[in-house]
Formats: sequence, structure tokens, C-alpha cells
Amino acid sequence: MTEGQRAEASDGSRVYQAGRDVIVNQPAPAPPAPPVWNLPPRNPNFTGREDVLARIHEGLSTSVVSVHSLHGLGGVGKSQTAIEYAYRHRAEYQWAYWIPAEQPELIPDHFERLKAALGLPATADLRSVLSAEPGWLLIFDNAERPGDVHEHLPVGGHVLVTTRNTGFGGLGRTVELDALSRPESVDFLRGRVPATTAEQADRLADVLGDLPLGLAQAAAYLEETALPVEEYLTLLDTHESALLAEGDVPGYPHTVATVWGLSLQRVARQEPVAVAGALISAYLAPDDIPLEPLRQAIRQDDPRFADATADPVRWMRAIGLLVKYGLVRRTGDTISMHRLLQAALRSLPERMGRDRHAFAKSALLVSFYNLTDTTLPPMSHLLAALSYTRFAGGQAVEVYRKSAEHAAKLYGPDHALTRRLRRLTE
Repeated sequence: MTEGQRAEASDGSRVYQAGRDVIVNQPAPAPPAPPVWNLPPRNPNFTGREDVLARIHEGLSTSVVSVHSLHGLGGVGKSQTAIEYAYRHRAEYQWAYWIPAEQPELIPDHFERLKAALGLPATADLRSVLSAEPGWLLIFDNAERPGDVHEHLPVGGHVLVTTRNTGFGGLGRTVELDALSRPESVDFLRGRVPATTAEQADRLADVLGDLPLGLAQAAAYLEETALPVEEYLTLLDTHESALLAEGDVPGYPHTVATVWGLSLQRVARQEPVAVAGALISAYLAPDDIPLEPLRQAIRQDDPRFADATADPVRWMRAIGLLVKYGLVRRTGDTISMHRLLQAALRSLPERMGRDRHAFAKSALLVSFYNLTDTTLPPMSHLLAALSYTRFAGGQAVEVYRKSAEHAAKLYGPDHALTRRLRRLTE
């Protein structure tokens, strides 16, 4: 080129010659493509979970295991925790993609959308591409079975799975998500409803069992109605079932009254005696519900389940289903159930056209089972069952007499509770 002559390079650059020097002016680089990011909005009121978030990050960052499953009861905040993790560590990922996994037959469609979002041809093998290019995050939300996710798992990046069900340990590490700690619950409630005192927030959190969904509903209801907290606590005591259906939580399709319905339906289809056990447990104290007295109570009180309760393998399978779907936790020969799930279950009999007192009286059988046994159920179960049971006349006297005998065996004849129950028989 002669001096001052310029030419167009094949890549669109301008080429200038000035003496012996050739100067190439590159065009301004195109702005980077927006990252692939289809996650739900971040929850501005997210509170706590610092230890869980730190464990997930440490595990995904330092371990060869690239899959972590968040397991817990419905309404405990699994999805919100996964979303919070993704937003906190967004700078560490080239992209992140959210895949609703409750309907496994639709997962391939979500991967096709991801392929298009990444600019890949329709014929590309997405798993091979992802395995060759680390630095991404996939979140499978609300998965039902490990196999639904396993067949789609690529390697090379990070995967979070949220699920109510057990059995995901074969995919990688499992992180158990429990209710919030009491200080976290109090911080959340006072942040959402500033007029709430620390003492009121503590009492409300106690009634709601520190369940994030219950706390969010309560805060929403208090905001919407401007109802004083003391009046809300009174309503919870007198109109529990109705209030559990109130309070709109943005981005979440369920309330405490409905969140466990699907799990209960699935359990009922597989083993109805498991639902009977859950309904009776709703009228007991939430912790340390003894399995053998529960089995005996069902066997004695409901002839429909005679075969199921007589077969130890079938009975254990029934309890296993409650554990699998996150409805109870098992510790040795006892189970525990969240108190808000108990409250939701106590509203079911009337909607089913059943007498709720029949289940409460079955719960009494759990408390009365084998009074000569030295490993008697805690007195808390008896008191809970009595509080939900209605008796009349001589039947009430007999129940209180047996209750007094029960208290005497546990606490002695001169204990205040024993004396109180004896007075009721006079």
C-alpha cells in the first residue's frame, strides 16, 4: 500500500500504512452477551441460613462432588435458599439455569430452552458441551426422585437439587434444611413487621414452629390487615385452621394449609395406613411420638388397617413413606412432626366428613398403651390428646382417671399434674 493508502481487512479492521509502519485499528469490541440467568427474583427478606449457605459453597468449591441436594419439609425454604446461594455467588458462574423438576417429563424441554439460550445448535449434545465447559450452575427445583435428575446430570459444573424427599444421597451430598433458629425467626418477623416487639416475635415464632412459610404468611397477614400481633396470636389459638390459609407469599403457590397436600395424596395412594398414622400423630405432642403405641392404637381402633398393622414389614414401609416425603422425622423408635403440619392435618377430618375427635381418642390410646411398661410415652402426648378430645359424663371421668394413673406412673402420686387430673374425676 502507498503511504496514506488504507484497505479493509477481512475481519472489518481498518489497515493504514504510514511509512514503514502498518497500523491496524481494531473495531470496538461488541458488548458481552447477557449471561444466561433465568432464576426467580431474589427474596429481599431472606433471613438467616448463613451456616447452610457456607456449607454449600465450601462443599461445591472444594469437593469433587459437584451435586448438593437440599432436603426438608415443605415450606422450610429450600428453593429460597438455593436462589439466595446463586445470587450471592453469581460472579463465580458464567451462567445459571433454573429447572422446575416436579414434572420429570418436562425436564428435556427445559434443557432444549437452555441449549437455545446458550446459542447452541439444536443438534448439539448439551451434556457433552457442559462437561467440557465448567463454570456453570444448574438448579433442579422440587425433584421427586433421584432418577428423574440423574439421567440429565452433566459434569464439570455445580448442581443444586431441592427436594422434600429422602434418597438423594446417591447423587452427591445431602444438606438437611430445618426450621429457622429462634433468633433468625425473631429477626425476620421484626424486619417485616417493625411494630412487633422481641417478646411478641418470640411467642409468634414459637406458635409457628419457626417454619419460614408460616412466618412469611403471618408477616404478610399482619402487613395486609394492620392487625395487632396480640390479636393475631389470639386468633391463632381460636381459629388456627382458617389463619393457616391466609397471608399471600409472593412467588410461592402454597400456604401452610395446602403445602403438604400433594405429599399426603401420594402417601395415601401407596399406603393408606401411613395417613392414618399421620392423622393420629397430629393430636399428640410434636416430638418423640412412639411408633409401637401408634401401631397398636390404629390396630385397635380401625379394623380397616388390621392387616397393615399386623405385618411389621408393611408397617415400617408406611412409616418410611412419611419419612421419604418429609412429613415426619424418625429417630429410633419415635417420629417427630412439625407443629404446623399437625395443625394442617387436624383440619382434614372435617373436610373429609370424619369426626376429628375419633382421631384424638386414638391419640389417647397411644398415651394409654401398656401402662405397666417402663418406657411410657411422655406425658406431653397425653396432655395434647386431652386438649383436642371432647367427652361427656362418665366417659370423661374414666378418661381422667386413667390419665391420673398414667401421670402417677410417670411423675409420682404427689406430683401437681397427678393431683390436678385426680381432681377432675371428683
